[in-house]
Amino acid sequence: MKRSFSRKPKYGQWDIVERRGKEFEVATILGQGAYGTVYVVTDTEGRPFSLKHYDRYPNFEHLKPLKKRLREKIRAMIIDRVVCGKMEHIIGLADDQLIKMALLQEYVEGEHLFRRDSQGQHVYSRPHPPSRRFSSAIVTARDGVSSSMECKEKGVLHRDLKTSNLLLENGKLIKKMLSPKKLDGPLTSEQIREELDKVRLKILDLDLFGKLDRIASTDRWRVEGTNGFSPPERQPCETNPELSVLHPNSDQFGISVVLAELLEGNKLGPYNDMSFKREVEAHGLIGMWEPDKSKAKCKAELEEEGKLNVKALEPDIDALYELTERTGQRNPANRISSWDDYDEICEDSPLLRRYAA
Repeated sequence: MKRSFSRKPKYGQWDIVERRGKEFEVATILGQGAYGTVYVVTDTEGRPFSLKHYDRYPNFEHLKPLKKRLREKIRAMIIDRVVCGKMEHIIGLADDQLIKMALLQEYVEGEHLFRRDSQGQHVYSRPHPPSRRFSSAIVTARDGVSSSMECKEKGVLHRDLKTSNLLLENGKLIKKMLSPKKLDGPLTSEQIREELDKVRLKILDLDLFGKLDRIASTDRWRVEGTNGFSPPERQPCETNPELSVLHPNSDQFGISVVLAELLEGNKLGPYNDMSFKREVEAHGLIGMWEPDKSKAKCKAELEEEGKLNVKALEPDIDALYELTERTGQRNPANRISSWDDYDEICEDSPLLRRYAA
């Protein structure tokens, strides 16, 4: 049953869009975030789009600076073409008395990294099987670092990379690959790579996206993002003030936490707990995660499940854990700063190694 967003399923005048004045009808709710509700909508030709309505914003009177930032972002992404290829594309912004504000975006279909409930929240208590989480982590590491490199070249940051903002396009291929009916025995790296090359990471929710040279290290930055996934440099560091400044590698920290969650099969900790926050701010990812213990657990779970050849996958597992640790470093300058850094870590990993064109 379709929902009506208003008396008439019309969303005002759209800016910087060829669909100016067209009508969109709400088909279903995708989920809810801190600022608004995300819907799947269809235009008069039946094409699906994602629409974020800022109906949960604390005070509509404060929408003016947000609208200004979104307009600048749309201009950057559509006109300056600074958006990374793995990010969903913003199509337009609506603003009128009826709906206050809404953002029209590309509709992305894909598999979530964790199961979700009816409200769109991740259910950490029932994670996917170990082999599926490991395969998802490989794609997330490969494409997450690639996205970071591309954004760095274009001078932009996403600023809110987290588990709920990532999808796997063609992610069903992972489930199909690991189906008992398809398995003749434990899979090796070469067998897995053929399927994972068809799966792509897609990055959602560009509310905080912006050009690095326009994002000052101010209090505004420090209250944005998501606890647990935001990099330590978003907080003031009294002993090392230079670590309190946004860095081209800042987005990598969110990727590192997502990878650790996939490898653990669970949330890393009470992200809103003050003592937990201090550990993260002081030590980075190592403040909330023990990689050696996690690696031993990961190998044991994969061995027990029996779908992957763990002995053959050891170089891939080692590279994946090293990438997770490096992208989660407290000092952003010590994260993956170039493709040479990445290639050095992944040289012996068939699943993560870059192939020559």
